[in-house]
Amino acid sequence: MKESSFILFKRYLWLVSTIKNAGYISMHGINEKWRASFLNEKKEDSIPKKTFFRHKQAVQDLFDISIECRKSDNTYYIEDDLEKDALKGWVLNSFFVYNLLRESYDMKDVVLFERIPSGAEFLLQILNAIKSGHTLKMKYRKFEDEDYKEFEVEPYCLKVNRQRWYVLAKRSGDVKKKTYALDRILSLEETPPTYVYPADFSPQKYFCNSFGIYANEEKNIEEVVIKARGESCNYIRTLPLHSSQKEESHDGYFIFRYKIKIDEEFKAELLRWGAGIEVLQPMELRVDLMESIKKMMEIYKM
Repeated sequence: MKESSFILFKRYLWLVSTIKNAGYISMHGINEKWRASFLNEKKEDSIPKKTFFRHKQAVQDLFDISIECRKSDNTYYIEDDLEKDALKGWVLNSFFVYNLLRESYDMKDVVLFERIPSGAEFLLQILNAIKSGHTLKMKYRKFEDEDYKEFEVEPYCLKVNRQRWYVLAKRSGDVKKKTYALDRILSLEETPPTYVYPADFSPQKYFCNSFGIYANEEKNIEEVVIKARGESCNYIRTLPLHSSQKEESHDGYFIFRYKIKIDEEFKAELLRWGAGIEVLQPMELRVDLMESIKKMMEIYKM
């Protein structure tokens, strides 16, 4: 992504974050915030009206967030309920923290973050390609490959998982969709060919029965039942392992049920909880985890 495009992207987020945090804010109030913002590198006294309305439209197009004007006092507000939209809420909360820390840069050492791999510079490019219906020429290198491969893809959606960005896309000529990690992309280039984004495709539905980044269309949905004890109960209750999670309270333990496609990522997540949980069903999953635990015991055997 060109630097100017990335700066614009941050300005769009700044505008939404500023209005959302204020509730209702006049143009005068927005300009006051802009004069104090670290993004205002040119030390502008105000945002030109044409620029403001261009940003307002870009926010609508890119994020589907509507900035409206209350005619009674000419103040601006966010019409959407952002708390009900996971993506919008995540983006805005992340930017709010970023903006807060930049404005209080002398306090940056008291806040510790997890390292996030690179790749975010491709976000706007991918969003623009989805919007315009253009394919992307991608140079991509897997961890296990020494050299990169170059191919064209039709992008369908972006997904965040464990501090990494992924794009769900279909290679030109393929039938199946695949996920590609943005930090493994070496370069992206919008290409002249176009594709038709399926009107009946829903990213939420596509991933709803999956764990992590893979949505194997050939796998069946299964019911998984686990038993959690001790502190694990509260952690899992407050941060569900999957959106289908249902709980049953018992004396000294909880039962959690899931409707999910079982894959290696989900197995690894269950193993991560150690003795804090026990898989009750399906039996095949229980046996698989038992075999994994046996292998680990062999490795650590004294």
